[in-house]
Amino acid sequence: MSSNSRENTGRYEFKDEYDHKFWKGEIEGKAVTIHFGKVGTSGLRASREFTTVESAKKFLEERLLKKIREGFILVKTDSVS
Repeated sequence: MSSNSRENTGRYEFKDEYDHKFWKGEIEGKAVTIHFGKVGTSGLRASREFTTVESAKKFLEERLLKKIREGFILVKTDSVS
């Protein structure tokens, strides 16, 4: 397993009568980057470095499951080579 591998969650969106938001996460090596905001804006990015690839993957998986519980749905898959 390469520490330079890149994985992403795809793009998730939440829409109700008040909000239309997006969320997506990506792992590159041991770093997790979350991109989020209101649809139609450039949004914000937040990154965090972990000590292991496994801890980075666990963190991103937990964040993704939280977003799904909040009502976000997958709208676009991204393929990264």
